[in-house]
Amino acid sequence: MSLVAQSQFERPASAAGAPIDWPISGTAVDASGSRLVTLERRDWTTTRAAHRVLRSDGGLNLDLRSEQPQLFIVLEAVGAPIVVKAQQGGASSARRPGPHISLIPGQTVATAASESSTYLREITIQFDMTGDPRWGTGLDPCAAMTPRLMFFDQRVMRLGELLADECAVGEGADTLYGDSLGLALRQALARLGQSAANPLARGGLAPWQLKRVIDYMEANLSAGVRLEALAELADFSLSHFSRAFKASTGLAPHRWLLDARLREARNLLLNTEVSLAEIALDTGFVDQPHFTRAFTSAMGEPPGAWRKMRCDTRSHAALAPRPCRSWDEAPSTRRAAA
Repeated sequence: MSLVAQSQFERPASAAGAPIDWPISGTAVDASGSRLVTLERRDWTTTRAAHRVLRSDGGLNLDLRSEQPQLFIVLEAVGAPIVVKAQQGGASSARRPGPHISLIPGQTVATAASESSTYLREITIQFDMTGDPRWGTGLDPCAAMTPRLMFFDQRVMRLGELLADECAVGEGADTLYGDSLGLALRQALARLGQSAANPLARGGLAPWQLKRVIDYMEANLSAGVRLEALAELADFSLSHFSRAFKASTGLAPHRWLLDARLREARNLLLNTEVSLAEIALDTGFVDQPHFTRAFTSAMGEPPGAWRKMRCDTRSHAALAPRPCRSWDEAPSTRRAAA
């Protein structure tokens, strides 16, 4: 479905025709075939955020246009990668099927889409650029708002997770911590923007090399993958390949493979009734205990609990938050799933 221009007062409709009120001013979502599972939002002095979970039966298509500059952070996704595109500016990093970050200027036509993503947890963070953000000595606000698509930075990602946690606190809580996180996020973005070059784009693999290597790794998740085989595919020495792969993806080859196995495991957990033991073998783990340890370390909970939480239909009731009409009028609120 193509996206239709909407003002911040217009509301997109779900596939069933029921309106979905999105809490970020000027943000709309093409919700065809998807449903909102949970939504938590929070306002601070110069920052506002919405933490959302979406489920879909056949892909997602999100309209990321906004009056204000914003960060769109994919915290967790199951299925095909979420791809962010913008009409103007914005350097895009290498293919990122896992968590990634996009910084989108205000009034920019941008979308996030996936052909077959079935689960998305994300946080959208907007910045009010009208006040004094107190960036800090030597930090340029313009550099902080440099458009960048689908990049990864550990500090920015961690701050996004912390702001997502704060969204769950709800109205009436102390805002000092959230204001501090917002300032730290601005400063982290400013330092990234002032970097001489994107470190992920320097000295990496050519696009065809990266595609060949990733395709091979994804096709052999359940088998052993040798570093020598990957280096040979790229026609690199072992040491050169490892450095180039990390420069292109931000991860060492073994870490990328582990993440790919865990992504496929989450897909099987969410969309099939396959046992944990079978999932472990299908995704290349030695046995179920090995799989459970790796999954728990990465996700913070064992795979059985992760599956139950996300597949329990009682926790997947759609929410109906009030529309947010302007920066000043938007109330901070938390809505619990019915």
